Amino acid sequence: MVSFIGITSGSGGMGKSSSACNIALALSAMGKKVLLIECEFGIRSHDAILGVRPETFSSFSDYCNNNADLCDIITKPEKSKIPHFITGGIKSPEGDITKALISLKAELSSEYDFIVSDVSPLNERVFEAFKIACDTFLVLTDDSFISLRNSSFVVNSIKETSKAKIFGVLNKVVIDAKEGSPYAEDIADEMGASLIGIIPFDEHFSYSIENGLPIYKYNTYSGRAYENISKRLVGQAVPDYETGNGGFFNKNKFVLKYSI
Repeated sequence: MVSFIGITSGSGGMGKSSSACNIALALSAMGKKVLLIECEFGIRSHDAILGVRPETFSSFSDYCNNNADLCDIITKPEKSKIPHFITGGIKSPEGDITKALISLKAELSSEYDFIVSDVSPLNERVFEAFKIACDTFLVLTDDSFISLRNSSFVVNSIKETSKAKIFGVLNKVVIDAKEGSPYAEDIADEMGASLIGIIPFDEHFSYSIENGLPIYKYNTYSGRAYENISKRLVGQAVPDYETGNGGFFNKNKFVLKYSI
């Protein structure tokens, strides 16, 4: 049975697209069959991050608008351990997105283990459809007041109309243990969702973004953090260890200094 994961955030620039690609890659590296759907319409980034050219010009928008079949929109790279993917399209779909997602999920349930997609809550019609179709949401945030407030709004919005599991992900953070630093536990309480992982900022982050390369491929703390999130998504027991100086579930071991 396929599991549909939506990756969202309460603010722009939180890394929805890069996180979707990195988690899809990590799941694929574990031997899982993964389909990645791009839902940032008007731009294309997934193919660049994956380093694979799309095999089709047809998009998720075309499928929603009944202008293409599933077989017309899925790119299936020949490289091993690279997820299959669907580009978003030039503009947001005009057709019935909920119907399209439910149909896509049902038709592909025996072909894939996971469907992973980024989705913005700012596109309300698309977001409402994903709240019906998704089994799990990962809500990205940093420790800033605005991001936490907006992420909390998104979490509550999902809870109101969806039965999906919700987890928080702290992204691009610098670890420190100075007095006055906020604890990751407290940030999770502020969001209203349990943490499933923390993505530490490191020197490879900027290089990865500038060159369109997935951070997962680097043997760094951030790369391994995506791996740990993926392991938790499949139910594997992973130690409370993300950064080399302790686990993030224990207040005595892990605090945040600031976000990048």
